[in-house]
Amino acid sequence: MKLVYITAADEDLAVRLECDPALMRHIGGPRPEADVRAAHKRRLKLMTKGAAQMYKVVDDDAQVLGTIGMWKIDWEGPQSWGMGWFVLPEHQGRGIATAAARLLLAQARANPDVRSIHAYPAVTNAASNAIARKIGMENLGPFDNEGFAGILRCNNWRIGLHMQQSIAHIALVVREYDEAIAFFCDKLHFSLIEDTYQPEQDKRWVLVAPPGSSGTTLLLARATSTEQLASVGNQTGGRVFLFLATDDFWRDYNAMVAAGIRFIREPKQAEYGTVAVFEDLYGNLWDLVQPSKRIH
Repeated sequence: MKLVYITAADEDLAVRLECDPALMRHIGGPRPEADVRAAHKRRLKLMTKGAAQMYKVVDDDAQVLGTIGMWKIDWEGPQSWGMGWFVLPEHQGRGIATAAARLLLAQARANPDVRSIHAYPAVTNAASNAIARKIGMENLGPFDNEGFAGILRCNNWRIGLHMQQSIAHIALVVREYDEAIAFFCDKLHFSLIEDTYQPEQDKRWVLVAPPGSSGTTLLLARATSTEQLASVGNQTGGRVFLFLATDDFWRDYNAMVAAGIRFIREPKQAEYGTVAVFEDLYGNLWDLVQPSKRIH
């Protein structure tokens, strides 16, 4: 199976599909032939503008099995596209729409302009809703969708194509919450982001972060077993564990020394910046580093 761009020569195929009462029963009924021919021409224009990708689904013998396509939509946010498909009656029940949709998604993932794809099958269209589920879409719920035949009750299926991940927290195993909070907030001037008691686990959810930071936070996790206590101060086996970046090395270095922070490696100038290694209250090793300003 492969996807082949539709052309002006495929206008009769569009008429066969969109004027078929059975195929169109969940989309408002068959369309007038003149409307379908006009719609086909509009789709070709959208393709030339890069606002749509419309395909025939063909088998290895070039036999047409149906159509599938995607088009830009504005109401779901930037870089969102809609998707729809048809399978000719004689080829239904063979998983063709599912396979074609997976091919289309694979192509779309290589396109940086496509961040998410939506499908809007009618709530009564069990087959198309099942296809959306099979290809990994999430059902955001039903809504009233205005189409050529009026308002249809549809499900809004969505799939995101480009992962957006980040490290939210890094766990630092501590002996006691309050002594760890005192060290990080009083000596390093970290901010206490959250300190919430969780009674079901008899623990506190304690997050701290360096001043001016808006990214990863440090989760202060109290040791509750012999194994966890053994890791306090030695989570990386003696290697530098965490890296505290600063915009002014000497300001922070002098303040930390004055606060009694122990540096075990003196400041040095490296290719990547100015750096020194210090211990936290448990002996975990940290880099204090001001990265070099690189000229590009």
